[in-house]
Amino acid sequence: MFALDRRSGDPLSVQIKNGVTDRIRSGLLTPGEQLPTVRQMAARLSVSPVTVIQAYAALEASGLVTRVHGRGVFVRPRPGDPLPPAGAGAWQRSLSDYIPRSLSGYLLRSDLPSHVVPMHVAAVEASLLQVMELANAVRNAALSDPGRLGWYSPPAGIPELRAAVAAYLTDTGLKAAPGDVLITQGAQQGIDLIARTFVGPGDGVAIETPSYPPTTDAFRARNVRLHPIPVDDQGMRVDLLEEIPHLRLVCVVPTFQNPTGTVLSRRRREQLLEIARRRNLLILEDDPWSEFAYDTAPPPTLKSQDTGGHVLYVKSFSKLLSVGVRIGAVVASGQLLQRLVAAKEISDLGVSLLPQLAVLPVLQDPRLGRRLKRMVAALRERRDAVLRTLASTAPDGTSWSAPAGGLNVWVRLPRHLDAEALLPRAEAEGVTFAPGVSFFPAAPEGNHLRLSFGAGKPPDLERGVTALCRAIAQA
Repeated sequence: MFALDRRSGDPLSVQIKNGVTDRIRSGLLTPGEQLPTVRQMAARLSVSPVTVIQAYAALEASGLVTRVHGRGVFVRPRPGDPLPPAGAGAWQRSLSDYIPRSLSGYLLRSDLPSHVVPMHVAAVEASLLQVMELANAVRNAALSDPGRLGWYSPPAGIPELRAAVAAYLTDTGLKAAPGDVLITQGAQQGIDLIARTFVGPGDGVAIETPSYPPTTDAFRARNVRLHPIPVDDQGMRVDLLEEIPHLRLVCVVPTFQNPTGTVLSRRRREQLLEIARRRNLLILEDDPWSEFAYDTAPPPTLKSQDTGGHVLYVKSFSKLLSVGVRIGAVVASGQLLQRLVAAKEISDLGVSLLPQLAVLPVLQDPRLGRRLKRMVAALRERRDAVLRTLASTAPDGTSWSAPAGGLNVWVRLPRHLDAEALLPRAEAEGVTFAPGVSFFPAAPEGNHLRLSFGAGKPPDLERGVTALCRAIAQA
C-alpha cells in the first residue's frame, strides 16, 4: 500500500496514518470503502497489530474513517451514503498495491461546474497555445507520409525531433547535442524514468518542501529515503544537503519552483553543483517554466553550467504547446542517457510517432519565439490580475508569493485555517484551488494552497480570487 521508513524519526503509527490519509484525501480510497483489517495491514507492513490499532484510532479521531462494530473500519461516507454490502469487493481489497496516492483528487480534476473558476491546475488557456499549429501538423504528418506511421519510433525519439529539441535548448543557453536528448511522454515520464533507473530502496533522495506531488510520488514508489529540504526566498536550502549521509540524488525545480514560484539564487546553484561534484551526486533539474519570466530573466540552468555530467535535465513542452500533447525531453550525457533509454524501452518502447511528428514543425517554426513572447505577456497580465485582487480583497493574516515567473501563486492562510476544509466552501463560492497538504513530502502544513492562473482570463481570475477571499473571510 505504501512504504514505511524505519529510519525516520516519525513513529510507524504516524506514518501509517499519514499514508492512509494521503490515499483518502486524493480519492484513491473512496467514501464508504473498507480499509484492510488490523491483521491484514499489520502483515502487509510488517508491524505489530498494536501499531495499526493506534493508526486507525488516530484516523478515526481526525474524522477520516469510521469504525463499524463487527464489520471493520471504513472511509467515512458522505452524509446519506450507505456502507457497501458486507463482503462486496473483499477479494480486491485484499490485494496489495504500491501506489502512494492518486493525483486526480488534488491536481487533475475535470468534473467542475462551468461557473467554477479552475485555479487548481497549472495549465495554460488553450487560446494562448499553439493548438491550431499542432492540429495542422497532425494532419500534415498523417497525410504526407502515412506509411511512416506503420512503424515504431526509435526508443530515444525520432532523430529530427531530438535535433529540434537540442536546437531549441541551445537557443536558450543550454548547449545540447541531439545525441544527448531523450524524448519522453511529458516531463513526468522523464522524472519517473530517472527515479526507476538511478535510485532504489534505501537510497537517499533530497527533495524540496513544498514540492510538486507527482515528483514526490515517483520517488516514493521506489521506496527511497526522502529528505525534504525547505525552500526559502532564495530557493532550496542547499546548505542542508551537507548534513545528509548516503545521499544519491537531489531533485530540484530551480526556476520558478512549483508551488512557491521561488528562484534558486546564482550562489546556491554554484553551491549545489560543487556539492554534486564533490560527493558524486546526481541532480534532477526539472525546468517547466523558465520561458515564463515576467520581470527579469532567471539565472542560467544548472545543466548549462554542469561540466561533470551530474545534471539530468528534464524539460516539458506541454506547457508551451499543449497539455494534450504529452511531449517532454531529458538531456543527459554518456552512460546516463544510455541507461535511461534502456529503461524507456522497458516502459513503452518509445513515444508514439504521431505526436512527435506534430510537435516537430512547431518547434522548428521561426515564428515560435514571437508567439512565446505574446504568451508571456498574456500570462503576466493574468498574474498581475491575481496579485492585484489578492492585495485588495484578502482578509488580514493571509499572505502570498509574488512570482517572477511560472503559473502559480502560493498562498498562506491564517494559521488556524485548513485549506482542505476550506475547499468545499470555496467551490460553493465559485473557485477551486490545490490544497497545500499535497505539496509537502512530510509534515504537511494545512494552511497553504496553490492558485494557478494560466487557465483563466483576467476577469475570471479576478472573480475567482474574490470568491476565494470571501470564503476565507467566512471561515
